Amino acid sequence: ELWRGCVGAWNPGLGNTGLVLRDWSGNQNKGVLAGGPTWETSGGRQALDFDGVNDEVQCGTTLLNGLAAFTYSVWCYQRTSGAYVGVLGKYASTTSDTELILVGSTILQTVRNGSNTTYRQSASVLTLNQWQHLVVVFDGTQAVQADRMRMYRNGVSLSLSANSLPATVTTNVAEFKLGSYPGPSGSRLDGRLDD
Repeated sequence: ELWRGCVGAWNPGLGNTGLVLRDWSGNQNKGVLAGGPTWETSGGRQALDFDGVNDEVQCGTTLLNGLAAFTYSVWCYQRTSGAYVGVLGKYASTTSDTELILVGSTILQTVRNGSNTTYRQSASVLTLNQWQHLVVVFDGTQAVQADRMRMYRNGVSLSLSANSLPATVTTNVAEFKLGSYPGPSGSRLDGRLDD
């Protein structure tokens, strides 16, 4: 019931499942652990630990395609900041994509539509070495572009920069990943992720 309507629901906190991270949404978008992320106990429950070098979880290529609305929700514990630090999302530099990444220690959500790159960025700085709950809500049905995206950290709405946003996320073949951003060096998460 908790994950009804979700496209994907990955919850390391429900226990170690080896090299496959179960998708609790029922859509079979299982996550495959690549590069060696490890299962760690944090706060009395399991979490996935990423080394910032080559770790990621690959969750398939069809997630988010064609959606006019979606929500990301993730618990993140970031140990170090970098130029582009991937938390979750999909990226394809030559077509449309969506991603939730950390740039340095700033939350950045980008939505690309073809060659037109648009984004909303928060000015709120994350605290390293602390669990934080991040939520991004994208609603392409909103008539006013600036109203199409909202971000929250620990339940508090963040102030966002104003940029135009597309109404839908068009189809692309990029892999939806947890813990990495296939961009420049320093793009892997050094930290932990939970549901």
